[in-house]
Amino acid sequence: MIPASIDDLRELSRRRIPKLVFDYLDGAAGPDWVIRHFSNDLDRAMALLGCLTCDDLRHAEVLAGPVL
Repeated sequence: MIPASIDDLRELSRRRIPKLVFDYLDGAAGPDWVIRHFSNDLDRAMALLGCLTCDDLRHAEVLAGPVL
């Protein structure tokens, strides 16, 4: 079958690749409102946590190794 449209290509992909992979890839190409929604959520979370700015990082202590 040669896909004649994006919908045909999507259906062909859905049948050929594992469901988990297809769902992940198919969901990643969601509508723009999803991206805006998650971006707004991230902005709210960073505001609640007291997001670091470049000025904050200038005074940060640099550690030589991982902190456990």
